[in-house]
Amino acid sequence: MIKASLIDGESGFIRLQNAWDDLARAVPTSRYTQTFQWCQVGWQTRQHRENDRLLCATVWDDDQLIAVWPFISRQGGFGARIDPVGCGSEEEYGDPLIACHVDHDLVCQELLGLLKSAGDLMHVPLVDDDGPMKRALANFGLYRLPIPTEASAVKKKRNEGFHKFQRGFPSRFRADLKQKRKQLAKLGPLQFELPDDGDTYTSTVDWVIEERQDWLLRNGKTNEWFFEDATRHFFLVAATQRSDLGRVGLFRLTSGGRTIAAFLATIDRTRIEVFVTSVDPSYARFTPDMLLIEDTLRWGFERGLSVDLRVMPSQEKDSWTNASTRHVSYFLPLSITGAARFFPTLLKIRAIMAMKASLKDEKVESLRRVARLPLSTLRRLRTSLAQVMFRQLREE
Repeated sequence: MIKASLIDGESGFIRLQNAWDDLARAVPTSRYTQTFQWCQVGWQTRQHRENDRLLCATVWDDDQLIAVWPFISRQGGFGARIDPVGCGSEEEYGDPLIACHVDHDLVCQELLGLLKSAGDLMHVPLVDDDGPMKRALANFGLYRLPIPTEASAVKKKRNEGFHKFQRGFPSRFRADLKQKRKQLAKLGPLQFELPDDGDTYTSTVDWVIEERQDWLLRNGKTNEWFFEDATRHFFLVAATQRSDLGRVGLFRLTSGGRTIAAFLATIDRTRIEVFVTSVDPSYARFTPDMLLIEDTLRWGFERGLSVDLRVMPSQEKDSWTNASTRHVSYFLPLSITGAARFFPTLLKIRAIMAMKASLKDEKVESLRRVARLPLSTLRRLRTSLAQVMFRQLREE
């Protein structure tokens, strides 16, 4: 018999661990960000405010957990706002973890039914554009603000090795990477690493965050998440968590023992998912991030893993991508209070979206011809507007 239950509080959350782990193991494509471990670290390392609540929407088939969807409820400018529990960036893929053998559309309706009275404003980031949760969200809330975006990925085909994959790229592209690698090697031994020892991991996490902070300041951009103590705390604690369902990984490229590029990622049974990338600007002419992606792809292919480069647009990602996926983020007022307080923000974001929508492929192509810019550059401009919306909504 199917039944839905909203688990409110940390004690109930802890009791879900075994059932949650069993569910994640039964779903071959589950992400590490959908696991109990990821959620637990996210909750424990969060800088809590008064009245924060941990909510887990669950669906059961008799005594078997068949779906789980964790959120944090927090008081803010829009009233009680509920966001997914995670590393705090609020940009993890937002689809719930659902068993394979069940009616996903029905389960998504049940999950949303549990949360409709849980707050004033609900944020659901990056659900699959073709998935059941998007269909369920289409008629949920008093009104909806959907924000579409695309994610880049490198999909590993069955029985395809990295060298075969690499041969599919233009010879000039491959030769340029080889030349950059040779130039870097002249400055000192070039090493690709996935450090596991505590001191190296800690120092590299600090380096990644500090370089990202410097990049934001140099470029006049804002993202408070990178300046919060909880961000560093999350990744340091997450590094101590290992299971058969996945872990946090830190890939880095060093030159003469000096870190010149690194990214924080998750590694699960089917993929590497890149979250934060940092590059030493003094080595930018050697494109160390391109070389790091190349080394990481090789490492992943050797283990049968695809690489999800996620939603932040960049020329480096475009150069490697052989697949993309569409996702939609939603902001949904659940009460009159939430609807009234969110409405001014809705108007502002709608204006940004109108500008984004005006950059259709036909106009992008026209702009490319006039400005003589690469097509990928203009398409990244269109995608980056979605990131502006995320930042504004997060900061409010």
